[in-house]
Amino acid sequence: MREIILKVKGGKVNENEIRKKIEGVENLEKILEEIKEKVKEFEGVEVEVRVYVNGNYYIKFKFPSVGELVRSILGVEKLKVSEEDKAKGVEVVGDVSMKDIEKIARMKMIETSCDDLKKMIRQVVGSCVSMPITIEGKKPKEVLEELK
Repeated sequence: MREIILKVKGGKVNENEIRKKIEGVENLEKILEEIKEKVKEFEGVEVEVRVYVNGNYYIKFKFPSVGELVRSILGVEKLKVSEEDKAKGVEVVGDVSMKDIEKIARMKMIETSCDDLKKMIRQVVGSCVSMPITIEGKKPKEVLEELK
C-alpha cells in the first residue's frame, strides 16, 4: 500500500501541487475532487491529508487540534492568561461564538467520520472546558450543561 502525505490549505487547494504528488495514481481526479470538497469551507486552515492507495484509495484528513483552532480564531499566541492579566482580574483570553464551535465540530466530523453534529459540538465544547475562554459569554462548562 502506498501512502501519500499532503499539506493543503482549506479553501485554496493547490491542484498542481497535489497532482505532482499523486501523479500516476489511479482515480487522480476523484481523489483531487474529494480533497477539495472536504476542505473548501475551512479557509486558511492547514490540513494534513493522507491518501492510501492499493488499487482502491482511502483518504484520511487531520485537522489541527481543537485548542489550536480556538487559538487561531481568537488570534492569540497562547491559550493562557498571563500572570499580569490575572493580577488585573482577567480570567479568559477571549470569547468564541457558537458558530465558530460548530465550524470546528464540522472539521472534526470529517476527521473522525462522525455523522452527528450535535454530538461533535458537545465534544468540542467539552475540549474547551479546560481552556481560559468563554463561549458567547459563558464558561464552556455552562454551555455543555445547556447542550444536554
